[in-house]
Amino acid sequence: MSEGSVIRSLRLWQTILGNTPLQIPLQVEHLSSAGLEAVIRDPGTSPDILHAVAVAYRDQGEVIRTLLEHPRLGGETFRFLREEGGGGGGSLKEALTERLGLQVRPGGTPAAHDRVARKAKEDAELREASLLRQVQRMNVAEKVQLALKGDREARMILIRDANKEVALTVLVNPRLSETEVQMIAQSRNVPEDILREIAKRREWIKSYEVITALVNNPRTPIGVALEHVHDLRSRDLMLLEKNRNIPDAIRATAKRIRARRDRSG
Repeated sequence: MSEGSVIRSLRLWQTILGNTPLQIPLQVEHLSSAGLEAVIRDPGTSPDILHAVAVAYRDQGEVIRTLLEHPRLGGETFRFLREEGGGGGGSLKEALTERLGLQVRPGGTPAAHDRVARKAKEDAELREASLLRQVQRMNVAEKVQLALKGDREARMILIRDANKEVALTVLVNPRLSETEVQMIAQSRNVPEDILREIAKRREWIKSYEVITALVNNPRTPIGVALEHVHDLRSRDLMLLEKNRNIPDAIRATAKRIRARRDRSG
């Protein structure tokens, strides 16, 4: 199938499926210049495909500038570009920051900034509420697919799903960031199995922030927490001793470790 045919097929499916996220694979990194232009200028291109373009072309300033004008570009993509985008210089960073409502525009006022930030927060809450309604109508198979391929908003909803398979699938989503893992590790609304699985993953447990979040989370299984108490710095051990939300065994272990360190100098 030619590139043009793929793009036309995508448009047809988008018309048929409406707002349903596309499951048709499109290797955006292999598109020609003309094909890429057609995808990012088509107002009907899905947010998932736009995010894929952002990931593949994050260092190409001109592509990203055009992408920023797309009406369906999601907040997750804006945040990704602001954190990971490497091309386009300071002007592109400023544009991304402004679109996220995180900085006063030149000549702006704090009040204007507050309005922008408040509007951005309201928009994000509306998107999450809409997504939550969609998720509630999904069966398990559909949730698993969304957990595997969905954006940050979808992941944060599905990680709390009552179905263990759905929640665990979020952890193998290739777009899951270390920051998200830290947020999950400190959440008191996720199943113990999720916290236990995070502790098993070497690439995550190397993060001091993730370890600290797990040890301080009352929902973390005691065995998991005790295994990593010794990894905490003395200051964090002191704070752990005072954390009355966690089991006494963990607090007592923190106290013993800190006392031993103090004796050894």
